[in-house]
Amino acid sequence: MSDIEFLRERLSAFWQTRVSDSGVQSITFQPFLKKKIEDRIAVEEWDIHGQRWVFMAVCDGHAGAQTSEYTAVELPKQIHNALSAMVQGEVRSELNRGNVVEVAPTISAMLSREVEVFDAMLGGRVKAICPEPGALTEGEARATIQENFDPLMLAWSGTTLAAALVNVTLQCVWAFGVGDSSVVLSTINADGTRHAQRLCAQHSMGDPAECARIVSEHSPDEAARVVEKGRVLGWLMLPRAIGDFALKLPSSYMSHLLKYLPTTGKMPLDGIPERIKTPPYLIATPSVQFTDLEPVWDRAPTVLLFSDGVDLLVDGSTLFHPGVSSNADPCDIVSKLLQDKVDTSVEEVLGHGIDPHWSGPEGNKALDLLGNLIGGKDAERLELMMDQECMANIKSERPSPFYVDDVAIVVYPLPTSR
Repeated sequence: MSDIEFLRERLSAFWQTRVSDSGVQSITFQPFLKKKIEDRIAVEEWDIHGQRWVFMAVCDGHAGAQTSEYTAVELPKQIHNALSAMVQGEVRSELNRGNVVEVAPTISAMLSREVEVFDAMLGGRVKAICPEPGALTEGEARATIQENFDPLMLAWSGTTLAAALVNVTLQCVWAFGVGDSSVVLSTINADGTRHAQRLCAQHSMGDPAECARIVSEHSPDEAARVVEKGRVLGWLMLPRAIGDFALKLPSSYMSHLLKYLPTTGKMPLDGIPERIKTPPYLIATPSVQFTDLEPVWDRAPTVLLFSDGVDLLVDGSTLFHPGVSSNADPCDIVSKLLQDKVDTSVEEVLGHGIDPHWSGPEGNKALDLLGNLIGGKDAERLELMMDQECMANIKSERPSPFYVDDVAIVVYPLPTSR
């Protein structure tokens, strides 16, 4: 057994892989044992009126895994029901290649609506449980939490969403997302290299348009403090998310109820309740984009979904290049890692050799991507990825913290030979 094979076997304790019946390959990864992974993945295949649909989602949770877990389980059911009803009812004719482009905006609007309804339901449960939180004593608040722990935690924690709804029969895809995870289409160029196309917009605090939107939705006297130090109210790093109702409901919910949740004590509130004047400060409105795949169906199209943990691996500044960003496009890097031929420019970005078949006999492309992002052929880097002292930043010789965020990757090579 080679060093890389030995390390790959050891690293397998830190990831979970899955290959669905529809050929979707996926992986979640977190090497720091003290950190519970909060990313969740959903993959489902549906037969709707004789047509084959594949639904995929990556949910990147924060402040707990409750909302990401719930979203990955329940949102696909809601979308399946809405899609089935729409195809049978509103379309009023067989959905086919001749009308799919015309019908696409209707399905896009449905997807946007269902995500917002799903999110609103989480907040609605909190308001039904406690219509007047300002009247609660601490004892009453703790009793309310004990009796309603699950719905309150679903509202407190949050998740991003990156999802793709593929109609394999009609060769098209709807990509939709809330937050900073990614949906990407990778296709092969004539020279054998792969080209990446982001299928829907990301929402991050690094986007000036998103920051401007947040500020514009609040009163002028709040404008200077709505976004501080790259965070919403100086606290949360996401402008859009499912859940996170502490910043969507009146401040009395945080100050008199949610602050007593067990996980809240781990997060410094530092006057945040007093800053909540005109909620909501976050929205769950997704970006939605329809893409006709027929023009690229003969170019080995592959749909990729990944959480922002992949972005950090490509960036490298919290890993092998402390404090120095690669400034590379994660979509481009991940797409080129799917090639059988090694791209030397990708090796230069990552700083180590890559193996297109890193997963070995398993042949899991999601694992190939992860393996090459965390060290590839570099045994020393793969070993470092399991160093718990380094993960805990006990080793002080590094100029910046060693940090690996939760990673979730979904790879769907479209079945073009159907």
